[in-house]
Amino acid sequence: MAIGQLADYRRHIPGRKELRVAVLLPSEPTADVKDLLGEEYVELVYQADHGFAGWPLAYNQP
Repeated sequence: MAIGQLADYRRHIPGRKELRVAVLLPSEPTADVKDLLGEEYVELVYQADHGFAGWPLAYNQP
């Protein structure tokens, strides 16, 4: 659902090709979900044992 919402929001913003978007999840998702997010240029942040992991460390260039 998050990917669909972000795609809808992005289409209304000028310069959307340069826009960085991310999802925040309560735990690390499966590798399959990570791959899907990467293919859609959606960054990932999730709660880890000691804080948060992910963006901007996992930033994927389009």
